[in-house]
Amino acid sequence: MPAFQWIVIALACGVIELLRAGFWFVWVAIAGLITALGIKLGLLSGLTGQVLTFSLSSVVLILFVRPLVIEAIKKSAK
Repeated sequence: MPAFQWIVIALACGVIELLRAGFWFVWVAIAGLITALGIKLGLLSGLTGQVLTFSLSSVVLILFVRPLVIEAIKKSAK
């Protein structure tokens, strides 16, 4: 897939995040941008590598970064 399609996926996830505001889709959107960047840098050429990059970066962001952001938001609200 071309990088443009990953950017469209990222934008769609960003819009969903704005409508739902649960800090879930923002990480999927960022994963889409990471995948698009990998394509533009010439690191990802095949669909398998792109899907793996997208999937792994989504999981890592959701499992490790999301809790940190939620905690920071809770602390700043106090």
